[in-house]
Amino acid sequence: MSTYPRRTEAVNFPLLPNILSWNNINLFPYSTFNWIGLDGSQVLSHMTPTDTYNAQCDYKDLVKGATKNKNLGVTDECLLLFGNGDGGGGPTPGMLNKFSLDAAIPESTRSTIRVEAHADWHEKHKFLKFVLPVDIHAPNATFGTQYGLIERPTHRNTTFEQAKFEVCGHMFGDLSEPGYGVTIASDYKYGYAVEGNTMRLSLLRSATAPDPEQDQGEHDFSFAIIPHADRFVESGVYKDAMRIVNDVHFRYLSNRAADQLQRIRLEISGLRADSIIIDAIKRGEDDEVNGKKTVVLRMFESVGAKAQGSMRM
Repeated sequence: MSTYPRRTEAVNFPLLPNILSWNNINLFPYSTFNWIGLDGSQVLSHMTPTDTYNAQCDYKDLVKGATKNKNLGVTDECLLLFGNGDGGGGPTPGMLNKFSLDAAIPESTRSTIRVEAHADWHEKHKFLKFVLPVDIHAPNATFGTQYGLIERPTHRNTTFEQAKFEVCGHMFGDLSEPGYGVTIASDYKYGYAVEGNTMRLSLLRSATAPDPEQDQGEHDFSFAIIPHADRFVESGVYKDAMRIVNDVHFRYLSNRAADQLQRIRLEISGLRADSIIIDAIKRGEDDEVNGKKTVVLRMFESVGAKAQGSMRM
């Protein structure tokens, strides 16, 4: 092994000595490093954070790769070695399908894991869900709805609770306990379910009635996993979910038109004013008829609490 750097330096590809991660006495301190041989030659080496060359392309493999990288202070990128090794046949079609749905290694930003997925769906009588078990225990889960929140039990003790097996949630579903919680936010998927400590998001289904071609074909969708401190209502994660599901749209103007625009800054201050959301801004509908210039703003309190605020423009 002391000659590996010299023997591999012409390949111009990182050495992958994952077998070193099997040491059950000393944990190797780096994921990416330079391996120096006896003659001073060096080769870039990488031990995948999943500690295996037989990854199955499960979501847990991707999460481990994104979070267990020992060089996160330098880079958030790593490799994933997947397939059935040691004569097992290598990657399988099932692994490649899972890998396309898992949308490669999730992008980590602000403790948020965002998943971009593409699916070519041709199933019948199947239901595809994203499943996330978490180490959180709470009797109720919280879901978004239009201008408010709803709570549903996480247990199925009665027939009434069993009938609430799925919730039509707008923008997010959350499971929190004192001090910690996890939110799943999605822009175009609305079926959420939380049972015990397992969170689910419905992605695709293929019933045959009333539409025999339901969800057939190609789909692109995204969702995000947002860990946060405190319970949902104290966490401020509502605004994080809004940033994820509301894309920023740009409009290009000529220099002349831009010079005529007035820059307006809105500030809301007061007791719990941080939970007040400005949802819409528009011109008055009768302005042209009445010859006036008015602005209509729609605001709402987002977490079900009492809030007071004054606006400054």
